[in-house]
Amino acid sequence: MKIGKTVCVFMALLCNLVPVVAYAGDIYKWTDDEGTVHYGERAPSNGAKVTKIRSAPKSSQDGESVSPSRKADPRIQRDKMIQALQGDRLAREEKKQKQKEINNKLKMQCAQVKDTLRRYKNSNSLYKLDADGKRYALPESEKQQEIIRMLDEMKKHCK
Repeated sequence: MKIGKTVCVFMALLCNLVPVVAYAGDIYKWTDDEGTVHYGERAPSNGAKVTKIRSAPKSSQDGESVSPSRKADPRIQRDKMIQALQGDRLAREEKKQKQKEINNKLKMQCAQVKDTLRRYKNSNSLYKLDADGKRYALPESEKQQEIIRMLDEMKKHCK
């Protein structure tokens, strides 16, 4: 009786040590129009760019299942999934960083345009340099055109 119990315990431990490969079919990854990454067992029909992450195990021609040595190692599949997720995370972080840099550049340009506009409005005259490098005052009509141009620049850079 004691030997039977020992054999049962041994068999239970042995079964727990054998890796179990779950069959989940193909796994696809795609990005929608809004930039959201999706994963699923079926590829979308909307024509989005699809990446196949994992394929279902193939069976042999006579209908038998594939031998364990030919099945995909679950650790490799897990590593591929982790790499895909890390790649997505890095892409999102890069996109966020680029957007942050663009926003900072726009803020700086906005501040410069506002400062220039303030100086133009507060000055009595605007000056330009001629071809010889001599300074000359702009007529009031050209000063108003420059102010209007700065207002247009402010609309473009200050959102």
